Amino acid sequence: MGSHYTTFPDHLPRAMPSYIFFDNNCNLLRHLLHFGDHRLDDVGLPVDVFHALRKHKDSDGFISNVAK
Repeated sequence: MGSHYTTFPDHLPRAMPSYIFFDNNCNLLRHLLHFGDHRLDDVGLPVDVFHALRKHKDSDGFISNVAK
């Protein structure tokens, strides 16, 4: 069970934020999708422009597809 289940429990559905600002949201999204976890599907996961442009290689297909 991920820590987001503890932080945003099912019995408090209005506790879910609209956005989560995290230093590495791209890898958080990759992790959630890998495990088929869809609890954060309606939550925005913004990525810093510098991070998006400088921290990933052009060959990173996941990031290229998500950024479209």
